[in-house]
Amino acid sequence: MSHEIRKPPIAIVGFPRSGTTLLRRLLDAHPHIDSPGESYLLSACARFIHADRVVDGVEAGVLGGLELLGTSRDEVTGRLRKLVFDLRDERARRVGKSRWAEKTAIDGFHLDAIRRIFADELTYVCVIRHGLDVCVSTLEWCQRIESFPAELHRYVAQHSQPLVAFAHAWVDVMQALERLQQDGRERTFVVRYEHLVTAPEDVLRELLEHLGETWVEGLVDGALASGLPDGFGDWKAYGRVTVDARSVGRWRSLSDGTLRQLAPIVNPTLSRWGYDPIDLDGELTQAVALRRYELSLLAQRAKLTARNEAEVRPPAEPQAN
Repeated sequence: MSHEIRKPPIAIVGFPRSGTTLLRRLLDAHPHIDSPGESYLLSACARFIHADRVVDGVEAGVLGGLELLGTSRDEVTGRLRKLVFDLRDERARRVGKSRWAEKTAIDGFHLDAIRRIFADELTYVCVIRHGLDVCVSTLEWCQRIESFPAELHRYVAQHSQPLVAFAHAWVDVMQALERLQQDGRERTFVVRYEHLVTAPEDVLRELLEHLGETWVEGLVDGALASGLPDGFGDWKAYGRVTVDARSVGRWRSLSDGTLRQLAPIVNPTLSRWGYDPIDLDGELTQAVALRRYELSLLAQRAKLTARNEAEVRPPAEPQAN
């Protein structure tokens, strides 16, 4: 390896809102692992080598262009790899740690390109979460930042309903994680969000053993007691000072009609990753759907009427002593 730190660096990958920030905070609390806020280094390298296929299957991009000028593809990816290792090794040394873990929420969308650049020089920690919980949380995230990340643009352009768009995006990222596992199982470790938030110490102990690191008592409490990180980060995750499972199962609040749209998209992937598929009884006919819509309007009207009556009701007369 061209870098000085002996143990392979760590890439925390998954779909945004899958728990990657929580895991990053936990690993950063370890005395040997530097895992600060998001640097976008890996995804930037992936974008750098992006190419579009044009006539006759030619890849029009920087790798092909430089190759025609006499610089091999391996040399370009090697220089990118060295740049990342130099920057992150230097940061790790500066904070007194011997190893680093890189996490940026969008890296999962660029996983194939990241693997092309870094080959076997990274250990991958894949964070997975129930697809519909991810969709609900991603919608909240996009509303909060008042935009869609660039990686989601093509999905939103193809599907007018954001949750449907996010479901398709989640499936694609999960398929990239599957390819990663199949090609390099010994270099990957899967963390299931639902296990992480219910038994964080057990999950961390197993992960650290896989990474060849020792367990440190008080790691979980110490991680969440720390302040904001250097670099970008998830606004919601940093407001949490305890690990809990409040966000598990949020998808169950979705309407029946929405679930019927999402289930065919996510069910095959849910099953492959060990989650129960979304099971919906019966068929939602147009007549039933319209009737449910009418009932929701009636319920909303009743709430508005009650609120309006409360606003115009005169205040009660004071009671005489």
